[in-house]
Amino acid sequence: MKYVLAAAALIATCSMARAEEDAALTLCETLIKAELVAPKSYERVSAYIDGLTVKVTYDAVNKYNAPLRHTDSCSFSGNSNSGFIIEPKTNPEEIGAAIEALKSSPVKDEEDRQARLKKLRQIQNDAEYEIRRQALAIASGEYPIPASKTALK
Repeated sequence: MKYVLAAAALIATCSMARAEEDAALTLCETLIKAELVAPKSYERVSAYIDGLTVKVTYDAVNKYNAPLRHTDSCSFSGNSNSGFIIEPKTNPEEIGAAIEALKSSPVKDEEDRQARLKKLRQIQNDAEYEIRRQALAIASGEYPIPASKTALK
C-alpha cells in the first residue's frame, strides 16, 4: 500500500511538472489573468488538458478584494501538423448574424430601440473581447502553438 501511494504521488508530480511547462496552459493562464481585476492575485489550484481543452481552477480576488475560486477553460483547434490556435468564446458568425437580425426588422418603439442599442453594445463588447484574446495570443510568443510544446491532441 505504501508503495502504491508513493507511485501515485510520483506520477501526479510528473504530470503537474509537464502541465506547468505546457504552452497551451501558459497561454490559457495569460488570457485568464488578462480578464481579472487583480491579475497578481491569480494562483492556480489545478489544471489539466483534455483533448483540445485546457481546464484551470484558480483562486483570485474580486473587486471587493474577496478571494474566490474559479474554474475556466480554453478551447483550441488545430492539429499536430499545423499547430494549435485558441478558439473564440464568441463565434464571429454569431456576431454577424445578430447584427443582421437587428438591421433586418423595423424598430417598433423607443423601448425596442433601447433594447437594440443594448444588444449592439453587447455585440461590440464580445467582438472587442475576441480581438483582445487573439492579440494576447499572438503577443505571447509562439503562436500557433507547436505540437511539440503542448499535450493538446
